[in-house]
Amino acid sequence: MHNLPLLERSQTAKQRYFSMASSSEIGLLVNLTWLVLDSNYLSSSIPPEFFAELRSLEHLHLQDNHLTGALPSEISALRSLVDLRLNATFLNGTIPTEIALLAPNLEHLDLSSTNISGSIPSELGTMTSLTWLKLDNTQLSGEIPTELSNLAVNGSLARFNINDTHVSGEIPSDLCAVPDFHFDCSFDLCGCFCVCLSLAHGNWQISLLDDFNVTDDGLWG
Repeated sequence: MHNLPLLERSQTAKQRYFSMASSSEIGLLVNLTWLVLDSNYLSSSIPPEFFAELRSLEHLHLQDNHLTGALPSEISALRSLVDLRLNATFLNGTIPTEIALLAPNLEHLDLSSTNISGSIPSELGTMTSLTWLKLDNTQLSGEIPTELSNLAVNGSLARFNINDTHVSGEIPSDLCAVPDFHFDCSFDLCGCFCVCLSLAHGNWQISLLDDFNVTDDGLWG
């Protein structure tokens, strides 16, 4: 692999032989724009040096692996990244605030079905290029930062998944006032009913939202 410095796309999805031990060699592929390694039974943590030289990378797919450990803050080096998929792994720790440095190019961020915990960084509110933000089925807690309203009101966010988490409290009202916005949340979020829905003629009416879904984690508020 170290003899292929001009390689722009690498895909080994579902091959079940790739190892993160090869990350030092991948780092030599400075022109790589696509790296698809999903479903390869990767079972180690992501070494920080993995991101060192991949400055041209636009698509990074590491989902459906046995990756462990925290997401390194060094991921902020991938300033050309458009699509980041780390879902269905065993990643833990918190979301590094440095991930906000991936703006203005990152459009798709998927951290769903992981063991990531802590609160949602308010810095995500600066990533106005995001169209998809998937944080569902994680150990995240706390409230949705009001700064995230900026993603839908002044940005391009079209879908936000936060169901099956420990996130609670009220949803920022601005998120519910955006047409064609897909929002998937849990009953734990009081705002799912208190803000986004209105009772009319004895029936719950969805106003403005293009798609709205709640799951039964226990309504409060």
